[in-house]
Order: sequence, then C-alpha cells, then structure tokens
Amino acid sequence: MDLTLSFRRKEVVIDKPPVSQLLQRWPALVLESQVYQEFSRVVGKNLKQEFYANLLIKERSHRPDSQ
Repeated sequence: MDLTLSFRRKEVVIDKPPVSQLLQRWPALVLESQVYQEFSRVVGKNLKQEFYANLLIKERSHRPDSQ
C-alpha cells in the first residue's frame, strides 16, 4: 500500500469516488490495521496515539475544578 499511496490520493482527490467504490478497488482499507497505516502515511502521525491524546485533553478540559 505504501507504493500506491500517491495513486490512491490522486484518485480520491480528483475522481472523488464513492466510498463503496474506493473500498472495492482497495479492499485492504477495510482492515483496521490498514486504516491506521493509511492515516500514518497521509498525516505522518499515529492515529491511535492522536485520538487518545486528544480524548484525554478534552476530558480534562470538561472536568470541573476540584477546589
């Protein structure tokens, strides 16, 4: 999937296929592990780490102060 990233990006941005069509062409993107890897390839960050870090930040910001 690393080798075809630029092709997939071009396809998504220019052709704008429906998700169902995209998943037919790239069935590995149905796998959780591939979603994490694709996110990392595109954004350059770890999806799980980013998600949980932001979740903790939001949780702390909504917590009432203990005074």
